[in-house]
Amino acid sequence: MRKTILAMAGLLVFGWAVSQGQTSTETATQMQQGTTEQVQLEEYVPRVIIEGKWGTGPGEFGVAEGYQILPKKITVDNKENIFILDTANSRIQKFDKNGKHLFSIPIKSFQKNWYYDKNGPIAGSIEKYSTDVWTDDENQLYVLNIPKDDKRDIEIYENGKTFKTRMTINKKEVESYKKVKKNNIMGFLKSDLIEKNKQIIFLIDKNKVEKELVITTEKNLDSVKYLGTDIWNNIYVRCNTWGGQYIYKYSFSLKLIAKIKSYEGTKDTFFESDMEIDSKGNIYQLVTEYPTVRVIKWEKKK
Repeated sequence: MRKTILAMAGLLVFGWAVSQGQTSTETATQMQQGTTEQVQLEEYVPRVIIEGKWGTGPGEFGVAEGYQILPKKITVDNKENIFILDTANSRIQKFDKNGKHLFSIPIKSFQKNWYYDKNGPIAGSIEKYSTDVWTDDENQLYVLNIPKDDKRDIEIYENGKTFKTRMTINKKEVESYKKVKKNNIMGFLKSDLIEKNKQIIFLIDKNKVEKELVITTEKNLDSVKYLGTDIWNNIYVRCNTWGGQYIYKYSFSLKLIAKIKSYEGTKDTFFESDMEIDSKGNIYQLVTEYPTVRVIKWEKKK
C-alpha cells in the first residue's frame, strides 16, 4: 500500500462560476511547520456534464416524496465512467466521462411495505433502501443497503450484475470495507475540532496512527472530508467553512496546488452535494435541486 501523509494549513480562494466558465489564478502563501513559501495555484474550469429531470426514463432521476429519498451519491471509476445511485427508481445509472447516459443497473434499493384499503394500495414503512455507492481499483461497484433492522449489507456488482453479497455488518465494518475504494491511501481514525477554525485529523494505516495533521481556515470550520488521491498522489480534501465550501488540492510533498470554491446550492437544494475525484484528478459534484439533478465537473485548465 502506498502511504500518503497529509498536512494542511493556509487557505486562499480559487473562484469559479459555472455559468460563465470563469477561472482564477492566485499566489498563495503555504504555511507549514513555521515556514512560508509562495505557491502558484492551478486553474480549474467547471462545466455541467449531466442534467436530468425528475422521472423514470434514462437519464432521469426518481424522488420518493415523504421519505426524503433522492439521488445523493456519485462515484467514478478508473475509466472516468460516472455512476449515480438512483435509489427511488431502484437502479444505478451509468454515464460516460462526457455525461452521456450508457445504461442502468437494476438493484433492490427501495423496498416498502404496502397496505390496501378501498381506494387501493398505500405505501407504508421502508423495509430496505440503498444509501451509498463506490468503486474499487478494479472497477467493481459496491452498494450499501440498510434494511429495516438497521443492519447493513453490501452488494458487489461486476459488469452490471451482482456476484457477491456480504450480509449483516455493523457501522464500523462498513467503514473498514469501504477502504477498498481507495486502497492506496491511509484512512481516517478520527478528527477533533480544537478551535473554531482549526481541526486536527488523525490518519491511520494498518490500525497505527501515522500522522496528526492540523487544518486551519480563515473562517470557522463546519466539516472536513477526505476525497482521495489521483495517480500522481495529489491529495484532495473538501472543507466546509462559514465562508463557503472548498476543495483543496495538495501535492505529495504537501504543497498547496489549488483551491476551488464549489457550488453551494440554493434554497431549492435538498441535501449537501456529494463529491468524488477520478484517477486523473477531475472533480465531480452531484447537486440535487428541484426540478433537476446535475453533475458539475472540474477539470484542470490546459
